[in-house]
Amino acid sequence: MYVMGYSGTSEDSENTDEVGEEFAQYAAGDKKTLKQSWFDAAREAFSSDVPALITHGTSQADANSRRDNMKLSWTPTGNSPSWVAWSWKD
Repeated sequence: MYVMGYSGTSEDSENTDEVGEEFAQYAAGDKKTLKQSWFDAAREAFSSDVPALITHGTSQADANSRRDNMKLSWTPTGNSPSWVAWSWKD
């Protein structure tokens, strides 16, 4: 599980419609982590949007690793989550 969104309400700005395309380019084309891709795509220079994400893991270290290192090429594993890790970009 890897959930991306915003902390609070997202503003409808001039470039909001480009977020999905930019995320796909960063994650698939540039091969960035999902975290880097989401933060780069969702952050608008002239808005107060706060991109955020959350994931889970079997331990604190596993949850933090998934949050910071997961890429599209990772194969999801079925596990019993006992920790969550979130992050946001101001």
